[in-house]
Amino acid sequence: MLTIILIIVFILLILNPSISSITILEASSIWFNKLVPILFPSLIIIDLLNNDKRLEALSLYLFPLFKRIFKIRYPKSSFIIILSIICGAPGSYKLIANSLDNNEIDITEANSLSMAFSGFSLAYTIFILNSFNISIIFYYIIFILLAIFIMKYNNRGIIVSEYKKSIKRPILKELLDSINKNTNILISILGIIIIFKLLIVLTNVNEVLYLFIEPLGGHNKFSSFIMKKKLKDGFITSSLSFLGLSIHLQIYYIYDKLNYKKFLFFRFISSCIYFLFFFIK
Repeated sequence: MLTIILIIVFILLILNPSISSITILEASSIWFNKLVPILFPSLIIIDLLNNDKRLEALSLYLFPLFKRIFKIRYPKSSFIIILSIICGAPGSYKLIANSLDNNEIDITEANSLSMAFSGFSLAYTIFILNSFNISIIFYYIIFILLAIFIMKYNNRGIIVSEYKKSIKRPILKELLDSINKNTNILISILGIIIIFKLLIVLTNVNEVLYLFIEPLGGHNKFSSFIMKKKLKDGFITSSLSFLGLSIHLQIYYIYDKLNYKKFLFFRFISSCIYFLFFFIK
């Protein structure tokens, strides 16, 4: 699928060099001015927080409650849930990948969390919902209910695992390694953004498809699109839940052990549920 997309982009790039150059500059400007100032510090902070012993204690404290609600199997999962809701994708997947590498969770738990708590940051989600005058409370009620179902479905029949204490590294070493790794991540994300931006501009996709391919730009364009209120609410909430193919690829780059077929299935089902609820409501 990705190979086909790249071939299409390459052909369109050759046929439309002037439009392509403008689009690449626009995508680079968005990446540098909007994404880097937010995502780069977030990725570094996530690395440092993951190395903090006090947060390890917080995870242990919250574990009994979160185990009852979400059927998590590791104490670290409770902290991952909180940070996933606050920071959102793709940054939250750095924490999932780090926790898996540090043996604080296993691959089953990592994939369950990645499917159940996929979403944009709390700040961005609230901003978009407010912009379109959509109920924040109803949106997050559905989010939590879907997360509970996905976690219990994926972890069914598996007993709670024993606590695994991770090895903490000196903070300076962690900081320097984090800067190096996250710089590479941001450069790769820039490439992903450019590819999808070119695909959207050169193929002239409509506003609805734009939402589900590259939602960050899609939400901005969709705000001026004339459509019935219920239908518009359905598409906006659905796109927030689906995340967009561009974000999917960014997630997969950060967390390459993701079971993408299953992840895509749950994103699709969740987006359909949101659309139906806000369209009928």
